Amino acid sequence: MASIRGIGIERATYQRLRRAYRRQWKVSLLAVGPDGRVVFTDRPRTEDGDCRRAYRHAIQEVLRWGESTVVLCPPKRLIWAVPLMHNAVLLGGLIAGATERRVFPDRTGSPAMDMRAACAELRVLAEQANLTNAALLAARRREYHRERQRAEVIHQLKLMPYADVREIYLRDEPALIAAIRKDDRAEARGILNRLLAAIHHQAGNRLDLIKSFFMELIATMCRTAVEAGGNPEKLFGTNFAS
Repeated sequence: MASIRGIGIERATYQRLRRAYRRQWKVSLLAVGPDGRVVFTDRPRTEDGDCRRAYRHAIQEVLRWGESTVVLCPPKRLIWAVPLMHNAVLLGGLIAGATERRVFPDRTGSPAMDMRAACAELRVLAEQANLTNAALLAARRREYHRERQRAEVIHQLKLMPYADVREIYLRDEPALIAAIRKDDRAEARGILNRLLAAIHHQAGNRLDLIKSFFMELIATMCRTAVEAGGNPEKLFGTNFAS
């Protein structure tokens, strides 16, 4: 367990993580307090007020989205972070960074390193060392994923505003059946979540309309299940036989 004093990481632990991360990505790694003040570093301390604001912003972005976001740190450095936490208390952050020239050496706009992987590995290192709140970050990622799916559904509905629930379901039905047959619960859950988001968007706060849409969706899904070989009596109850 990391120390909960100071910024939540001891110098020896910082040095171990710095070496491991630098070995993989060839970038610097700092440990800062919640105010952006550098506590441990592998480079000369040249940070100013702009750098501290950038460090704080990078940490807050992770807390908001559950994963690192690349942030510009003057002058011409790109940074990403992971929060140092004890339970829900923010103690500081680990800040990785590289110059723009290091990330974009040929100025074509294509990075020379896999930034998504670099961000993810920093988070994993902190989680494995029990330096951050992994459950909180995972919950934020799930929340972001749900909101992104909901936004995509609403955008699609705006492109076809007169589509009813059955039409939306029939559009996604092949993918749903394929996911069920492959026992891909994550994919099936994602499709159903999109359908539920569509119902909520179309019905708004009208409970009677929500119930109507749900009944229509359930009936359509049951018909699909019967056509796919499901037992109708189990799906519809004993009244189906009569």
